[in-house]
Amino acid sequence: MLRRLQLDPMLALFDFPDPNLHSAGRNETTTPLQKLFLINNPLVIQQSKLLAERISKEVSDGDQHDQVKQAYSILFGRQPVAEELKIGLQYLQIKDLNDYTQALLCTNEFSWLD
Repeated sequence: MLRRLQLDPMLALFDFPDPNLHSAGRNETTTPLQKLFLINNPLVIQQSKLLAERISKEVSDGDQHDQVKQAYSILFGRQPVAEELKIGLQYLQIKDLNDYTQALLCTNEFSWLD
């Protein structure tokens, strides 16, 4: 159900079209609020922790190189290119695996299908 005079705030955040207007098409927009919503969303935080736990179990020796590769394999079905691997390893020097998986869950590659 959709209330035309009181649009759901979450739908508005993701640029839901005004139901009172008629339009032949819709412009594609992306705002920083969309990513902030995902980063702070309790479901994303919970799933990133579960993913980090899974990666830690599957890469039992704790090798960060293998952890980055495993994360890409699970989330994107591919291995990271050299630059992605380098960035992932740099990130893991500063933050923990939970934060890294949370960042990957909020990437465009994970969110959108090309």
